[in-house]
Amino acid sequence: MSIKINIKNLREDYKNGHHIINKLADMGVDKQKRIEIAYDLQAGSYTQGYFENPEIRDEPVRIIHELLLLKNIAFDSILEAGCGEANTFGLLIKSFQNLNKVEKLAFDISMSRLFYAKHFLKTIGVEGVRLFMADIMDIPLYENSVDLVYTFHSIEPNGGNEEQVIDELYRISRKYLLLIEPIFEFASKEGQERMEKNGYVKGLKNICDRKGYEVLEYQKFPFQLNPLNPTGFILIKKQSTDQKVNAFYVDPVFKDILERRDSGFYSPESGYYYPVIDDIPVLLKNQGVLVSKWNL
Repeated sequence: MSIKINIKNLREDYKNGHHIINKLADMGVDKQKRIEIAYDLQAGSYTQGYFENPEIRDEPVRIIHELLLLKNIAFDSILEAGCGEANTFGLLIKSFQNLNKVEKLAFDISMSRLFYAKHFLKTIGVEGVRLFMADIMDIPLYENSVDLVYTFHSIEPNGGNEEQVIDELYRISRKYLLLIEPIFEFASKEGQERMEKNGYVKGLKNICDRKGYEVLEYQKFPFQLNPLNPTGFILIKKQSTDQKVNAFYVDPVFKDILERRDSGFYSPESGYYYPVIDDIPVLLKNQGVLVSKWNL
């Protein structure tokens, strides 16, 4: 039985301060759809918040920049998974002076947030970023396709799916994976209760250890916006490999290469066609149109 979702009513609920993800959970909506809807309703708030209080992004970006320099992390390609409105990503790219030849990618599950990301990047003068719509559980890129993959509070609402998310991020990274996320184990008892109530992630470091990933750093992030939701960072080095794959888009389900056709991307192998909206590919597994007889 399909669930009817009244976005108009949810928009009013959001304006009135209701927790949308929890409300959708009570309605029986699946987790990834809950996240997509909640973030869509929030679209614009992060950019507005940045211009009202730049420190909420400027200081974290400064810390990330210094961490990358301190660890001598060089990269020819960089991706932010769950970029939101690209406030962190755009400012991080701008903080470097020599990234013209670096491949820059960012994706989010909300198209509305990606529209704001596109506008924000243009506003601050950052060019050459490939934005695409994707689910962090099914990233439409090849293995080992991006030198540096990082997150900034984008794993946060995926409690219960931590291992699948980390494995997917690790799969596409070639050299480094940097997780800047709320760390359950760093939180007070009150904070942990809040994080559990909101379905936030936990045990990220334990998962990395259990999987045998090489963790270079595991610390509390120097900048804390909310003491009840303490941010930490986990820097993972991937085992060196000579294999380097260009970050072409692949089918989010079958992982075969997508060809550009008409105004979208098509998989000759699976027969699915994915549209492009305002130059942003929609690469969600439930958004593909089956056209297996295109070549007739």
